[in-house]
Amino acid sequence: MRRELPDCTCDPDALQVHELEDWIGEDAEDWVTRCHEIAKKAAEMVDGEAVYGHYTGPVADGGTWDPSRPFQRHGWVKLHDGRVLDPTRWSFENVEPYIYIGSGADYDEGGNEFRRIVADVRPPPPYSESDRSITLSLDEDTANMVRSLVGPDQTRRSAQGVTLGAPQVMWLANLPIDVLKPFHAALYRAIDESGLGAFIPVDNLLAVGLQPNGSELTIYYKGGARAEKKIRAVLDRLGIEPLAHYTRKQEMAGETDPHYRKYARAKFYVDVDEGAEMALQDALDDAKVDWSFDF
Repeated sequence: MRRELPDCTCDPDALQVHELEDWIGEDAEDWVTRCHEIAKKAAEMVDGEAVYGHYTGPVADGGTWDPSRPFQRHGWVKLHDGRVLDPTRWSFENVEPYIYIGSGADYDEGGNEFRRIVADVRPPPPYSESDRSITLSLDEDTANMVRSLVGPDQTRRSAQGVTLGAPQVMWLANLPIDVLKPFHAALYRAIDESGLGAFIPVDNLLAVGLQPNGSELTIYYKGGARAEKKIRAVLDRLGIEPLAHYTRKQEMAGETDPHYRKYARAKFYVDVDEGAEMALQDALDDAKVDWSFDF
């Protein structure tokens, strides 16, 4: 059970692990793999903002996390002075619990820096009649930006705006937010209204005042066509329609970054209602599929 807020509520520099443990009602050792949840509770104490993205700092051997990965999906608190408060960074370093306060050099909010790197080496997918067709209702300036990014010959004009394939919408939604400014808000709203808001990184969605309708999840998996068939059966049984699916071969197509090629895996994009994530995890485990929500 949570207790009353301690006296250090407004002073993040004074926050101690035992005080956050008292506020949450759990020992710090139980916070591992629950970074964003813990960050949200810590943000209440220090009047900060819980954000989500990538941790790119050191990861020790012998702990919970894989040090060979290029980044770890992670949640932390952004303070008003620009510093980071991270109550679970210690789990990456495999040391005793402590509360990190300092530079954000090891943190990539929204994963935008990673998306910028990927965008530099991954061209936009071409328009294909076989893809799910999505019409985005856009003003002329935003529509022109979309055509310039995707390629003017790779879109279809419509009275409402621009028609794209679902893979193109996903590519746009995952571009660094700075690349899309000043038209990012109009584009995100159009994507959200089209029913594909789950393609937009959550922090970027929140930045323009939109709320995720459910939980955006990426199911990475191994096992080829057999595993794909099992996952589709699970999604069908749970009434979850996949937003997009890519085989490993499709992920590798045109990819030149050797690091990305090494880690590329087949994946489904899904958007599940709040509370349904655990049922999905259990069903995938029961289907005996080699899967993960992590890259």
